Amino acid sequence: MLTELSFLGACNQVGSSGILVDTRTEKILMDYGLKLQDKPIQYPEEVDIRLNSVLLTHAHLDHSGAIPYLFHQGQKCPVIGQEISRPLSKMLWLDSIKIAKMEGEKCKFNNNDVKMAVKKYQAVSYRKPFKIGRVAATSYDAGHIPGSSMFLLEINGKKILYTGDFNTEDTRLIAGCDWNIPEPDVLITESTYGGKEHPDREQEERKFIQLVKDTLANDG
Repeated sequence: MLTELSFLGACNQVGSSGILVDTRTEKILMDYGLKLQDKPIQYPEEVDIRLNSVLLTHAHLDHSGAIPYLFHQGQKCPVIGQEISRPLSKMLWLDSIKIAKMEGEKCKFNNNDVKMAVKKYQAVSYRKPFKIGRVAATSYDAGHIPGSSMFLLEINGKKILYTGDFNTEDTRLIAGCDWNIPEPDVLITESTYGGKEHPDREQEERKFIQLVKDTLANDG
């Protein structure tokens, strides 16, 4: 049976991430974020079908920010991610409502929608497979921020890996991403810095510390 992938945002841009996986029997949405740089704030394309599940890679608003809007539209499905992403997302969702009000912008969801999203949140553990109907799903550490995940979906003998935002190197906060993942048949990955080489982290930290010292020395 054919599985269809639909990209609802984040193509050729940063923000409003959203990928719909339609197996004909399961409808799975991976991320549903906002593009904050635009005014008014840009949402992904609307979802006009009943979802079985939302998979959240991490709490940053470009990946999570529009999830409460799904519940404003009447969705009742679980939101699945790491436990730490629940309070982080809640804080950012409520902050989005507050900032929109301060700036005179229209927010498409309200506090009740946030409450529903938090209520529907289901935490999973890394490397512990779970089922969404007939789809087998597994969360792997993406190494981006605390709670960031890559999701591997196994559908009719084929594997789809969605990385979300990921980081390969250890930082002072968290370890780099989990490399020990089964080889996928389809890879969906972010490429924000795909054509760039990051400077050495230790050198950048030293530069930052020196800037702080210089600023303090000048009564900044």
